[in-house]
Formats: sequence, C-alpha cells, structure tokens
Amino acid sequence: MTATLPINLLLVAADVFGWLADSSLMPHGYCLRWDPALVSLHVGADTAIALSYYSIPAGLFYFVKKRDDIAYSWIFVLFGIFILACGTTHLMEIWTLWQAKYGLEAVVKVVTAVASVVTAVMLWRLLPAAIALPSPEQLRVANAQLEDANAQLEAAVAKLEEANARLEREVVERRRAEAALETTTVKLQRSNAELEHFASVASHDLQEPLRMVSSFLQLLQRRYADQLDETADEYIEYAVDGAKRMQVLIQNLLAYSRLGTRAEPFESVDTEAVVRDVADDLSVAIEEHGASLTVDDLPTVQADPTQLRQVFQNLIANALKFRGETAPAVRVSAVHTEHVLADDASAEGWRFAVADNGIGIPAEHAERIFRIFQRLHTRDEYEGTGIGLAMCKKIVERHGGRIWFESEPGAGTTFYFTLPLRPAPIQPDHADG
Repeated sequence: MTATLPINLLLVAADVFGWLADSSLMPHGYCLRWDPALVSLHVGADTAIALSYYSIPAGLFYFVKKRDDIAYSWIFVLFGIFILACGTTHLMEIWTLWQAKYGLEAVVKVVTAVASVVTAVMLWRLLPAAIALPSPEQLRVANAQLEDANAQLEAAVAKLEEANARLEREVVERRRAEAALETTTVKLQRSNAELEHFASVASHDLQEPLRMVSSFLQLLQRRYADQLDETADEYIEYAVDGAKRMQVLIQNLLAYSRLGTRAEPFESVDTEAVVRDVADDLSVAIEEHGASLTVDDLPTVQADPTQLRQVFQNLIANALKFRGETAPAVRVSAVHTEHVLADDASAEGWRFAVADNGIGIPAEHAERIFRIFQRLHTRDEYEGTGIGLAMCKKIVERHGGRIWFESEPGAGTTFYFTLPLRPAPIQPDHADG
C-alpha cells in the first residue's frame, strides 16, 4: 500500500490538471440562454460583490498596519485572506459565463473553503479571550480610576516636592545656625581662654604683694602687740585675718582658673581608692565630729585622677562641714546609668552619689550654689570661700558629665554627678598663667 500511495497522488494530480485543461464543457452562459439582461445582472452583481470583498481585506490590512499595538491582529489577516478568496470566487463566476474553466473555479473554491475553515476554527478559539476584553464602559471606568490615581499621585508628588523644598530650607537654615554656633563657640572658647589666663595672671601677680602685706601685718602684730591699745590690736587682727582670707581666695581663684590649663589626660582611675585616700586626708575632721563614712563598691572610670579627687574632697568635706545636730553620716555610692546627660539617653556611664544627714539645702538655691564665690551662709556660721562646688561643676563638665543635688532641709543632702564610660579625649593645655 505504501508503494501505491505516490501513484495515487500522481493520478489525482493528473485528474486536476485534466480538469484545468478540459474545454469540452459548456460555459455557464448557455445555462442562462445568453439572455442579455440575465447575463448583465449576474455580471454586475458578481462584479460588485468581488470589488466589495477586495476592498474589505485592503481595509483590514491597512488597519493592522496602522494599529500594530492591537491585540490578536492575526485574526484580521485571516479574515482578509478568507474574504479575498470569497471575492475571487465571484470573479470566477463571471469568467465561467464565457469560459468553461470549472476546474480552476473548483480550485479557487477549495482555497476559499480552507481559508474559511481555518478562520472559523481560529475565531472560535479566540472568542473566550475576546469576550474577556474590557468593554468601552469598563475602559471608561478604568480610565477614570487611572486619572484619579494619577491626580492623587500628582498631589503626592507636589506635597513631596513641597516637603523637599522645606527640608532644603531647613538644611540651609541649620547649616547657617551651625556655622553661627561654631563661630560663637570659637569666640566663647577664646573668651574663656582669655578669662582663665587673666584670672591666672591676676592671681599669680596679686599673691606676692598680698604676701608682703600679710607678712608685715603679722610682723607688726608680733612686735607691737604690747605697745598698742586694744583697739589698735583689734584693727591689726582684722587686717591680718583679711589678708589671710584674701590669700585663700586668690589661691582658690588660681586653682579654679587652672582646672583647664593644668589638667591631665584621662586614665583609668579606681574611684574607691580615691575616696579612701580622701577619707585619710579628712580623718582628723571625721574623728573630731564623730562622723561615719560608708563607701560602697565603686567602679574604675576614665578620668583625671587629681581633679576627680578634688570633687570627692569637696563633697565629703562639705558633708562634714554642714552637719546637723547629730553626728555626720556620709555615704558614697555609684550605679550604672544610661543617662549621663539629661538630654542624651544614649550615653552610658556611672552616676555617683555623696549623701549626708546634714542641714540640707533649699531647692531655690539649686543653681546658685554651683556659682563661684556664692555662699548660702555667713563666714561666722560656716567657714569657706564659696568656690568648692563651682570647681566640682567645672571638673564634672570637663569630663562630659553633669552634677546636681536633691535635698530636704533639716534631713540631709545627696549630691549626684555622672561620668561617661567613654569620655571624649581631652588633651591638657600646660600653658602657665
């Protein structure tokens, strides 16, 4: 059977060519008896149909070419081929009126049939997807939603641009403020440096003449004590006492001015050992007043050891000095804190406390007591120059911390100060005033 298939195909092909070449059949015009009116009617109708069919594919092909973005453009091409084949069949109808080329007409109809079947099958396969395409109303709604979304986007972009412009203005203003702050800081540092230098020089230069005045007053007191009356002795005693107090004030002023110029680099300091040393220095006063000093476990910190010792010395000495009617009880402790500065929650460190049971401090003096030469009591009540707490404040701030107190008059006072775990490195300035 396999061997006979090519022969059969050849026979079919021979038959087709035979139909195409066959001219033994009568033209179709004989069927119409060559009636002029009837022949004209057939020719006119088939001509109009053929021309219309040819114009439709031309329009479809033009549409597809111009709208290359349209979906399923291939179906338009299939329709064009199908309609073009249909138009050709009508032309063959006209031709067969005079020429009996019915074999050729059959071939044209077969081509038309194939185009029709392919177009119909592809059309039915395309229908679900075509039906799913949005309708004009759906497109209108979607377009309206898109326009609304676009309007919202434009409004958001406008707000973003406005916020960006505002941010840029704020950045410019902040840079100006930072530049002004930096200029002010430089001026303040220069002013503080000049002030410290002036205080140091003034204190140093005042000491020598004051020492001379004090020495001669003391010499006058010793040599002529028995030769003058009581009033003169009292005047000389006042003068000697004033000179001594002036010397102490100048020495304290010199020490205060040198907190920045004679400072040492930070190093690891055992604060518990420092407090023990201070307790040894104040042992006479502690025993004299029957005081008790309790020292909790204290940490090792990065600090200037000399200045840190001054802080504990002043705070503990004040606790002994400003005692109440009962024997002084002083306690030194420390706890870890994440709030070294009141406005900086990210800085870790230690919060030290020096608590006593003394006379207490009124709350309205919270700022005043840390100012230099500010005293809450007369010299007759409590001795001192009013510089100790000012020195404590300056030292603690140099270390990057802060100092404050909590007190209840008549029940005691607790001084707090903080030191950061990692203070900013500060190199000492050894300039001599």
